[in-house]
Order: sequence, then structure tokens, then C-alpha cells
Amino acid sequence: MDIVHLKTRLTEIVKKNKKSVIVLCGALFFLLLLFVTDTQKTEENTLSESDLLRLLENETEKKLESFLQNVDGVGRVKVYLTFDSLTQSDYAKDLRKEQNGDKTDLDYEYVIIKNQQGYDSGLCIMSTAPKIRGVAVCCDGGNSVKVQTEITLLLSASLNIPTNRIHISAYKQSN
Repeated sequence: MDIVHLKTRLTEIVKKNKKSVIVLCGALFFLLLLFVTDTQKTEENTLSESDLLRLLENETEKKLESFLQNVDGVGRVKVYLTFDSLTQSDYAKDLRKEQNGDKTDLDYEYVIIKNQQGYDSGLCIMSTAPKIRGVAVCCDGGNSVKVQTEITLLLSASLNIPTNRIHISAYKQSN
């Protein structure tokens, strides 16, 4: 069967069954869309822990900058955060008891489940976000003791960190 004959045959089929061809094309488009969406979700779920930490840092810094701009005397502001550690996770464990006469042996074994990709993984029961270690703020009003005190107290209260882990400086003067 040559190409010309195949092309002619396909043209005949399409002319006879236009509705079927349209439905088939729509179904193929839907399946392709479903595949692309599923692939994107998988890629989104596979961000590394360091990428997630950077994302958390950036979002938190932006929120703090937006918040601090509302403080009288602050002006332009830039916030830099440091974190104590990466996310910590606790995993479910099964407790197994063995009775050997008067002695009881306890043995813990992690609960293993299949994840979305079909791989074995531990059953995470709790994850804690990284803790903020310190905050550096640079703002227009950073030379003012009043502004420094106000920012320090706001950050200490909102982030639950001690005041000695917060530093405020002024932007350098442009000539």
C-alpha cells in the first residue's frame, strides 16, 4: 500500500464519518490534556526540600516587607531571613511487643505505604516548618532608634524570635 492510496482511503473514511472523527479528535485532545496536567502535577510535587525552603523564605520575606512598609518612618524596606534547619518530619511507627517470660521486648517498625509514583515511602504523620533563626532589615528609617525599636518588637512578636536575633540598618545614602 503506497502513501497516495493510504491518503485517499483516510480521506474517504473522514468524509463518511465526520462526527466520529470529530469525537475521536476531541477524545484524543482530552487525553493529551489530562496527560500534560498529570505530568505538571508530578513535577510540582517533586520540588526538592531546598527549593521549598527558598520558596518559603521568599514568600515570608515579601509578606514581612509589605507589613513593615506600613510602619511610620520605615519607607523602603528589604528583609532577609535565615532559617535554623530544613523541614522536620515525624513518621508513623508500629509498636510490636514480645513477651519473653518476665521480660517484655518492644520493637518499633516504620509504617510503609506506596506513594503516588508507586514507590515505598514512610507514612508521614507530622511535618514542621523550618524555624527562623534571624532577621536582617534594611530600610530608609533604619537610623532612627524609634523605628528600630518598633520593627524589632513587631518582628519578635510576629515571628516568635528573641530580639537579639533581629538587626535593623539604614539604606546607604545616595550622593
